[in-house]
Amino acid sequence: MAVAADLGRHDAVCHFALMLSGYLFHRRRWHDQVAVTELGLRSALVLGVRSRVGPMHETLGRALCGLNEHDRAKHHLAEALAIGRACGDRSAEARVWKLLGTVHTRCREFGDAMGCFRQALSISDELGDPVSRAHTESEIARTYLAAGDLGAAAAVYESQLPFYRQVGAVTIEAFVLNQLGTVHAMLGDFDEALRRLREAQVVSRSLDDEYAVAAAALRIGTVHLQLGQVREAKAAFHCALKGFEAGGATDRELRNLLAQLEDGPR
Repeated sequence: MAVAADLGRHDAVCHFALMLSGYLFHRRRWHDQVAVTELGLRSALVLGVRSRVGPMHETLGRALCGLNEHDRAKHHLAEALAIGRACGDRSAEARVWKLLGTVHTRCREFGDAMGCFRQALSISDELGDPVSRAHTESEIARTYLAAGDLGAAAAVYESQLPFYRQVGAVTIEAFVLNQLGTVHAMLGDFDEALRRLREAQVVSRSLDDEYAVAAAALRIGTVHLQLGQVREAKAAFHCALKGFEAGGATDRELRNLLAQLEDGPR
């Protein structure tokens, strides 16, 4: 990419930087993503094309958030937001508002985070984009969790289920059910926690996702353990361990926990 920039092929650098950045983001290689995107940003600035510069600032802000460099992330996201407004790109504005909310949440600036999320929701509704709204709602639920408002987080997750079921987003439905189970367990509502986690298992089995089934079983075992139901906990943990090992993963901590429970009821 540096050679291409030296040759003046800045448009190609921008295109490749965004493609490679997405790959690095999904592999959580934040340092590499920042380096690649900074090269892309320099080329975009040379071109002087706002439609190139804005996405680079947005992508760089997301990567810096992954590195917990929150002040730098806010700076680049503010630049992306200004460019989105200038270009009339409302979808970009919604994305950046959501990202800014996430950064504020990580900084434990919950009021500022919710203000950003409200902006994102407003634009999503204006555009008639329910998917963007759902993504923002997920971030709102995470913010409530970070702030310790478990009831509000549970309410958001509950409100999302009908939409994900309607559009057939089965993987996300399973994730939301797992989150609901976890939150209800934290609230001490163990019966509801077990109900939601078992629903998550059923959905994950329909996808043949054995790892997700095992992860739900692990949570189910933890709830049973909280209830003092050692026999049920052991059964769930064995199910989880079997699923993890079938997927090629090992869990030494889970094995150790099962060993400690062997003296309990059978």
